[in-house]
Amino acid sequence: FYWGFGLPSYIFIVILVVVGLGLIRRLPLSAYWPKFRLWLLMLFMASVFLGFAASKAEFPWGGAFGKAVSEWLVSFVGTLGLIVLFFFLILGTIVWNINPNFNDMTVQGAFRDAKAYVNDWVTGRLPGRKQEEARREGVSALRPGERGGEDEEYEAESELLDRPASPGASQLAFDLANEEANQRKEFSRPGGAELEIQEGPLPSAVPSESSPVSPFTPPDLMPFQEENVDHSEPYDPTLELSSYEYPVVALLDDYSDQRVEIDRAELEANKDQIIETLLNYKIEITKIRATIGPTVTLYEIIPAPGVRISKIKNLEDDIALSLAALGIRIIAPIPGKGTIGIEVPNKKKQVVSMREVLMHEKFKRAKMDLPIALGKTISNEVFVADLAKMPHLLVAGATGQGKSVGVNAILMSLLYKKHPSQVKLVLVDPKKVELFPYSRLESHFLSFLPEQEEPITTETNRVIHTLNSLCIEMDQRYDLLKKASARNIREYNEKFVQRRLNPHKGHRFLPFIVLVIDEFADMIMTAGKEVELPIGRLAQLARAVGIHLI
Repeated sequence: FYWGFGLPSYIFIVILVVVGLGLIRRLPLSAYWPKFRLWLLMLFMASVFLGFAASKAEFPWGGAFGKAVSEWLVSFVGTLGLIVLFFFLILGTIVWNINPNFNDMTVQGAFRDAKAYVNDWVTGRLPGRKQEEARREGVSALRPGERGGEDEEYEAESELLDRPASPGASQLAFDLANEEANQRKEFSRPGGAELEIQEGPLPSAVPSESSPVSPFTPPDLMPFQEENVDHSEPYDPTLELSSYEYPVVALLDDYSDQRVEIDRAELEANKDQIIETLLNYKIEITKIRATIGPTVTLYEIIPAPGVRISKIKNLEDDIALSLAALGIRIIAPIPGKGTIGIEVPNKKKQVVSMREVLMHEKFKRAKMDLPIALGKTISNEVFVADLAKMPHLLVAGATGQGKSVGVNAILMSLLYKKHPSQVKLVLVDPKKVELFPYSRLESHFLSFLPEQEEPITTETNRVIHTLNSLCIEMDQRYDLLKKASARNIREYNEKFVQRRLNPHKGHRFLPFIVLVIDEFADMIMTAGKEVELPIGRLAQLARAVGIHLI
């Protein structure tokens, strides 16, 4: 083939490549026929032109076909005639490319179209670009005989939009034709008469209840466009780790044999001491009641009429001195009650075990997104909160006050209650020892950067990259919520579980993400602004997409 047509034979290779790509994309060959004619004509013309231009060369650039045809044309019309013939062939090719059907074609119009085509070629505004710009603006610039490939898919989508929906899918149809009709539709009465709205003074009398009122018929509302997905059965996100087994409470220590008995003598002694101390300052009380907690006992007192609450509040140190306690707290008054509370630490404290809290029915039956068990209240009731409603948590306190114990209790609550597909943990531990035991959850609960060797983030620069990646994840989740017309992660996941969102369009089940940062104050001192900016963004915006900070 190269010997027959010379250098232009490479055009045939381009034709084969384009056709092959079209077959891979499953496009019909008829879509390429308008271009085949142009390419074949270019092949023959280039072969003849090179055969004429390089007729004296040792190697026939136009091949045997180009050399033979060019010599025959020179002998027939001469050299000058062949040049003029080439000019008109090129001009005809340009005109044919612009209007292949020669509709309304004149000589003057042909030269005008050819001049416009050459100007567009010089300035870079090719017909393909014009068609692309017109397609972006919603105006089709293609001719009837040149639609193929993506344009056929575009026509198919238009036909689907214009096709009336079936009765069973009336709620899922997105009728573009009715949209403009709804915008132009006027409010009407049931009888079909048009309702005229006339501006004027307000009526002097209000119509009675017996007056007939025509019911208001609102225009048809356009339903939300749901994805064309399967509605057979709900999606189960736990199937990805179907063999996962929840941890058992037997792994936790049992402190049931270390229960502390209530010391009645201690309660009576504290009660008498409180009454005596208040009487020394001429403060009378009418009633006192004790509520025993695991570590603190609450004494509720009702002062006599005329006693000022601030007077009792100022006796906090005196009461602590008389009780020989490490410290007391006076709650004046107790919210929701007409009493004043005095919290006194117990001499024999009871251990609040994590096992007892997790086995409580209040935690087992909690229908929360992120339930966390923080211990017991003064009245010995298990305290369970929802981290998703907080929505962020700052654990503060002096050394040895139980900050790490509280964080571990939060993490254990999530591990015992949630599946790995429902929650992910991002752990930051600059000390490298506090959260290290959780590194064994690498393949289940932990999320970290791909280039990170250890699942627990310990280096400051890694922390900055982790926070920035969480900000990117937050923005991507908000884009998904926007496409799904959901306001928060709960609404989005409900739609995804009900298979109302198409995974092929980027939708996915979104697990909650809990970011735990230990030694946050030290990180602020070392990193400063680089850490404050992403944390500020996450604290302000990440709640709705299920990202929470501790």
